[in-house]
Amino acid sequence: MRVIQVGLALVGAVIGAGFASGREVMRFFAQYGVWGYAGAALAAAAMGVLALRVMGLAARCGARSFGGLSRHLLGRFGGMAGGLLFVALLSVTGAAMLSGAGELAAIVLPIGPAYAVGYYGMLLCALLVAWRGMGGLAACGGVLVPLCCCLYVPLILLPAAGEGVALAPVAHWQAIPMALSYAALNIALAAGLLCESGPGLSGSGHRRAALTGGAVLGGLLLLAIITLERGPGELRTAPLPMVALAAKLGKPGFYLSAAVLCLAMLSTLATVLRGLFMQMPEGWSGPIRWMLPCACCFLLGLVGFDSLVGTVYPALGWCAAALIVALCVQPLRFQQKSAILHNETRE
Repeated sequence: MRVIQVGLALVGAVIGAGFASGREVMRFFAQYGVWGYAGAALAAAAMGVLALRVMGLAARCGARSFGGLSRHLLGRFGGMAGGLLFVALLSVTGAAMLSGAGELAAIVLPIGPAYAVGYYGMLLCALLVAWRGMGGLAACGGVLVPLCCCLYVPLILLPAAGEGVALAPVAHWQAIPMALSYAALNIALAAGLLCESGPGLSGSGHRRAALTGGAVLGGLLLLAIITLERGPGELRTAPLPMVALAAKLGKPGFYLSAAVLCLAMLSTLATVLRGLFMQMPEGWSGPIRWMLPCACCFLLGLVGFDSLVGTVYPALGWCAAALIVALCVQPLRFQQKSAILHNETRE
């Protein structure tokens, strides 16, 4: 049961607003045509491998947070830098989900304070999910998977557009490095829950959880690519490609896509809050460890969705992805030495 929970929690963390809206799927995969399918398969495999590696390292070092894992593998100062980068990435991501939820509510709800309802309501719901731990995160992933299928399958059955999505004016082989970067970016975001769950599972548990998450994500990626490729060429430049395509189903399609997007924001924000909670010093009281992440995301969210997603988030995301890769390829000898030192300290 724990293995399935971790796998579904990983799915919920990866299916964020960018995935649910179709923007990430279009940018990293669909615009490359046939190469996009190869990229999706590679991305799913890479996410499984990286998730397995992070859980294994966390279990070996006894680290239950990404900051703790960074300290064991990179030393005091490297670990401090890695922890700060991770906190910055999570905080900005959480803020983007909050502001995005406010904007979505302003579109869907026919009331005056719709933005505030979406903003405050999303924060409260995400806090409740994060507080329930891995079970809450897994529940979000478990609901998101069938909900996405309910959206994608009807869209795939619709008649395809005449011209279809125009391919990118770049070499199609670039889908391969884009797929690898997509995997690293998303594992960086989910690193907190992977570190938390790693020490509680055996080696076989790590493999089954990584396989579950990677397989489900790969299947959803393929469905999303097929869906977007059957749409008109202007989807490639649409801010919310999947939502625009779902408009073909009328109001039911619009509200279904809005529900998928809302739940995706919730699962990502809950993952963020849980990761930030685990980063807080264990000596602090529980209410403070929860209050600080919420306050940080709340205040940053006031900056606005476009500013966060357009400038700050990409830079932090690429740096965090590079850090994940650096940690995963650390020489085994150094990892073993760190584990020995950690065990000696605990004794």
